[in-house]
Amino acid sequence: MNWNVRLAYIQTIAQAIGFGIVQTAFAVYVTSGLGQSNAVLGNLFTISGLASTIFVFPSGWVADKYRRDTLIRVSVIFGILSQIMLLYGISLPISSTDTVMT
Repeated sequence: MNWNVRLAYIQTIAQAIGFGIVQTAFAVYVTSGLGQSNAVLGNLFTISGLASTIFVFPSGWVADKYRRDTLIRVSVIFGILSQIMLLYGISLPISSTDTVMT
């Protein structure tokens, strides 16, 4: 198997595991830990989905412009960094529940 394909598989698996664990924990944290409603949780997931949608078209342009192996390497690096930042951000204490959108 080609190294780039193997790298893409590893990144996809790590991302799927990370998102599955983090999104489930995040949903429980927002509703139970912070006492927010399901509407607030839905708004947070909607904002996340919109942000992903906004970046689809620029990502397609970048994919057409640059080599595949370069993009795979860059995406793996950004994927790992984003997972680390996400895990670190979740572990930060929140001083007050008033800072969460209502």
